[in-house]
Amino acid sequence: MGASAHELDDGEREAGRSPPPAAPGTGSLHAEVRVMEGSRTGRCYVLRRAQCFLIGRDAACTVRILDSAVSRRHARLELRSDGSLWLTDLGSANGTQLAGRSLTPHEPVRVGPQAAIAVASTVLSARLRGGTTKPWSGAGSIDPSILPSDEFELLGALGEGGYGRVYAARQRSTDRLVAVKILAVDEGARAEALRRFVREGQVCARLRNPNVVEVYEFSATERGAYLVMELVNGPNALDRVSSGPLHLSEALEVGHQVAAGLEAIHEAGVVHRDVKPSNILLTPRGVAKLGDFGIAKDLSGPLDLTQSNTGLGSLPYVSPEQARDARRADARSDLYSLGATLYHLLGGRPPFRADRPDVLLRIVEEPPPELGDLRSELPPALLRLVHELLAKRPEARPSSAAEVRQRLAELLDEHLPAASDNAEERSPRLQTVKLPRLGS
Repeated sequence: MGASAHELDDGEREAGRSPPPAAPGTGSLHAEVRVMEGSRTGRCYVLRRAQCFLIGRDAACTVRILDSAVSRRHARLELRSDGSLWLTDLGSANGTQLAGRSLTPHEPVRVGPQAAIAVASTVLSARLRGGTTKPWSGAGSIDPSILPSDEFELLGALGEGGYGRVYAARQRSTDRLVAVKILAVDEGARAEALRRFVREGQVCARLRNPNVVEVYEFSATERGAYLVMELVNGPNALDRVSSGPLHLSEALEVGHQVAAGLEAIHEAGVVHRDVKPSNILLTPRGVAKLGDFGIAKDLSGPLDLTQSNTGLGSLPYVSPEQARDARRADARSDLYSLGATLYHLLGGRPPFRADRPDVLLRIVEEPPPELGDLRSELPPALLRLVHELLAKRPEARPSSAAEVRQRLAELLDEHLPAASDNAEERSPRLQTVKLPRLGS
């Protein structure tokens, strides 16, 4: 869950720069899968430790190949917790080749360095980057009085935020893979950070929605705290857009599902305040899940822990009012961030560059560039919706996440058959579960 330590930030991705090289044995291991031949030549996909993704024609596949010779779910690529990369043919009609040899269906085969993967006329290469390929051995750095080592086997680092680190782990009692977020701050900042971490745990534990990352348990002591969460076995939306804009159908599906998650969050009296592509995780079946509630605001809580210089969110997705003062953020601020995220997914870059020194001033004062100038073929109704979400004044935006979800659903119904080579490949529409307001 979350971004790796060597993941490109949003500004670097938007500018098209390469990731910095990692020192041997350091960083967060991941695989870069690049299309070498085929209709999507040059596209690059990211796979992290303890994750897998699908290759095929289905809309839920991370590497989607629109070729009649490719099966709907043709093959699976998996980066295991020990740092090894494995490929499995899923019983495809025309087979999968690795380094020129045909795979036996349903029998995983280890992928060697830069070995070519052939799926019909598409050729992929896979390269491990960002850290050691040996089994991760960082568990010794976690105080067992904070995270019980007899219950959790840490498998690898997934990311790091302002006051927490996230690890992939195996929970022994349930024998399931999970993501564990552990409080990690200096001693001087521990008291305030612990209060925020506890509040995050309390908020997340009450959120139940198919489009929100689920929190299984939460524990806090004087020495520290941890959250045990669903480990989403797939890339995030920033990974998906790193090599170019998303297909219309996928962008609409992701936007619709994130709006559904926001609808449930807002009904529960919570403002996320950090909606962005890297916080949208995608399962192998194409389900989008909103995660990372580290700076979320609980509108029904007994006190607001936000200070004017905290809870800003992430450039370049923060709303104008949140940029001025994070305490002013409300549900409409999340809608702005969703609009900036949709702009990035559809246009291949966010509306404002994060690496410019005047980015906050531009967010507050300048209108975003027209999305239609980047992709003129997009439906006019979608262009209108994105720019309404990016309105400077909160009252000029759509009234709620429910309205945005409905408008995206209408766009899906109208345009998805034309945007997909096969209407049956559409990922299932999820029902929104409305939650009671916290504390009610």
